[in-house]
Amino acid sequence: MNGHTVDQDFVRESWEDADHARAYVAAVAAVGLWESERILMDRYLERGGAVLDIGCGAGRTTFGLYDAGYRRVTGYDLSATMIGAARRIARERGLPIPFDAALRRGGRLRGCPEVQLQLHNVGRPAARPLRGGGSMTQDLNERVELKTDRLLLRPFDLRDVEDVLAYASEPEFARYLPVPQPYTRDDAVEFVARQVLAEWSTRPAFAMVFDGHVVGGLGLRVDGRHERAELGYALARQHWGKGLTLEAAQAVVGWGFERYSLYKVYARADLRNRQSWRVMEKLGMVREGVLRSHDKPRDERVDDAYYGVLRDEWERA
Repeated sequence: MNGHTVDQDFVRESWEDADHARAYVAAVAAVGLWESERILMDRYLERGGAVLDIGCGAGRTTFGLYDAGYRRVTGYDLSATMIGAARRIARERGLPIPFDAALRRGGRLRGCPEVQLQLHNVGRPAARPLRGGGSMTQDLNERVELKTDRLLLRPFDLRDVEDVLAYASEPEFARYLPVPQPYTRDDAVEFVARQVLAEWSTRPAFAMVFDGHVVGGLGLRVDGRHERAELGYALARQHWGKGLTLEAAQAVVGWGFERYSLYKVYARADLRNRQSWRVMEKLGMVREGVLRSHDKPRDERVDDAYYGVLRDEWERA
């Protein structure tokens, strides 16, 4: 099953702009399969057998299956818009993958009478327990907007490419970040497209909008099993020193604790990047250690400072 969903209006709008369409096609092709999907597919699927990708959306998993050697794959989705997007991507890539949105009466897939869909629960999020008892119904893939005093934090959009290019191509911006240098428009297109396609159940990514322009981004990498998430952020150099990163991070961390029922949020930074770990300290995070020679973002090895805050510490602050 492919749990990834893409907003249908977004897909429709994408095809109205040639640059957006090319970026979307490239992104779907580039992202491919998640590692967890590869493990499950290698374990349970036979490469020579027929595979049905039910709920394929715009075909990310379907194309990933084909590229991984499962050549008898077919994509099905209830949305004609999603299927139209997948078919266009298949044409762009020259891949002979069939996609079908049609259903027979009774919920049976056309051409596959042995497969019957359970339609009564399609689109309904599962109830998950809350701390302290009770339950809630929540779709963890739902994309949201957050507002602070000065910022709008929203999902990335393909129209954000120029803003991202403007700030990410600044050499000082990339000094402590693992981003390409020089930073090209293709890099910006790929970055934005990956954020658009990200799974919000595990990788929510917000664009930071200030005075009508995207000036940075931040997000979480959620590990639901261990009830923790890693916070990451980046801000355009021209806006450093204004408190915008702290303002955005406070909103996202608070939202993340509630949205994902987290017990801990942590962050890390190049030890030399004092500005970054000062934000962590102002968030109420505690330095938990320094990992020596831990990363190699470019040509040199660097030490990483790790910070963390527990849920009860956050709630007391």
